[in-house]
Amino acid sequence: MNHYDKIDSALNFIEKNLKNNISVKDVSENSFSSLWHFQRIFRYMTGYSVYSYIRKRRLSEAAQKLILTRSKVIDIAFEFGYETPETFLREFKKDFGTTPSEYMLFTVPGNTTEKLLSAWKYIYGTWLANSEYERGSEDDFEVFDERFWDPQNPVSEIYISIR
Repeated sequence: MNHYDKIDSALNFIEKNLKNNISVKDVSENSFSSLWHFQRIFRYMTGYSVYSYIRKRRLSEAAQKLILTRSKVIDIAFEFGYETPETFLREFKKDFGTTPSEYMLFTVPGNTTEKLLSAWKYIYGTWLANSEYERGSEDDFEVFDERFWDPQNPVSEIYISIR
């Protein structure tokens, strides 16, 4: 098994076990690597430590669930392995710069001005009018990270202040 296969196996294992209590050791064993060697390869190939990657993926999935469902923060926190809702909120704010209840996230596929304008029109012309939310007092903002420049699947995000 080469390094790419090991990392692919590790990423698949992590994805399948995001809601379970998995350790870095569990991931390395699943990839048939020594812990020390695996951590070095993983960081080199992904840019993250194994622990950081798992944490970020859990937060990302939890954030999507918060946005796509009306589930309570406490339920989602426990579902994704956080011991307390406070821990989840602290991690969420650390990564996203806001609490889950302050912003609604819209993912915009594509990297053209037309796609963004279309998303803004939908948000203010359709979604907000038909949702149970009201416009919040904070500024809305767009996020253009490395995913925006992905030639095969470009994505940006729009955060809307709600209450």
